Amino acid sequence: MPPEQKAARSNRAGCGCLLYEMTEINNNITKRKRVRFSTEIMFILSVVFCIGLSWIYLARYNDILSLQQTEQEQKERIEDLERENRMLKENLDMLSTPEGIERLARERLGLVKPEEVVVYTIDDKNEPITASDSVVINNSFE
Repeated sequence: MPPEQKAARSNRAGCGCLLYEMTEINNNITKRKRVRFSTEIMFILSVVFCIGLSWIYLARYNDILSLQQTEQEQKERIEDLERENRMLKENLDMLSTPEGIERLARERLGLVKPEEVVVYTIDDKNEPITASDSVVINNSFE
């Protein structure tokens, strides 16, 4: 047994030994400081951990909001495209009939039937008006 331990034992054996009591008080104070120190460290680590979790949560929440906004924009775009698709289908159905083809030929190409005469009007500036504004006179003698 080392001499320090022997001395400590012999000091403990005697009642009211001042050295033994001071050693015990120092040990208790050191333990209290360690416990307090580790409690403070644990508190600081807990706060840092909570701040880190909050930061991660807010970043993910921001991503979710951004994706929801993009989703809403895409839904609106889909609705617009579906509306345009319906209009184009209706236009295609109308132009697939003989009457639709004839109307298109008259409006866009200015075509007339052989027995019809086209009369163009001239505006104030001596410029001819487009074919869609012209007047068609049926010249049949039936």
